[in-house]
Amino acid sequence: EIGFRGSFQYFSWDVNAYILQYNNRVGIVPIEDNATSFTTLRTNTGDSRAIGSEALLQLHLPINEKMRLHVFTSSAFAIAEYVSGVVRAGSNAVDISGNRIEGVPKIMSTNGVQIQMKKLIYGFQVNYVGENFADPRNTIEPSATGGGGIVPEFTIVDATLRWEINRFVSVN
Repeated sequence: EIGFRGSFQYFSWDVNAYILQYNNRVGIVPIEDNATSFTTLRTNTGDSRAIGSEALLQLHLPINEKMRLHVFTSSAFAIAEYVSGVVRAGSNAVDISGNRIEGVPKIMSTNGVQIQMKKLIYGFQVNYVGENFADPRNTIEPSATGGGGIVPEFTIVDATLRWEINRFVSVN
């Protein structure tokens, strides 16, 4: 991992890049018992590699004596794949080399803005998580039990209001 953190005037940043090699990775493989139930098997799924970067960028601007504006983004980008591995699918052994690692989206990003006026803080935030797979076989069609298939991308929008009564008490 390598990174760089710093600030200049109203701007601050923390950016990094990484490569993670994970040999003999322990993962969870769903085993469908029938159409309506399944169990999970915690087992060695193979060797994996993740290459990615993360960034936190913040801008803190004083608008006037009573008001400040804060804008930020915190985003991560990852290519996470199995380098080698074999898992069970029924009575078959399935090679998962080149498959994406389950539960790891390519993109995750949280972005927001806050306006602070003395003791009132208004906030607006958008969180995005990209699609990922629920199982190391990278099953496309979701199973009835949710044990396999694509986990769809999603976005969450959040608005907040905070009143800081004093340094110990606030109302959200």
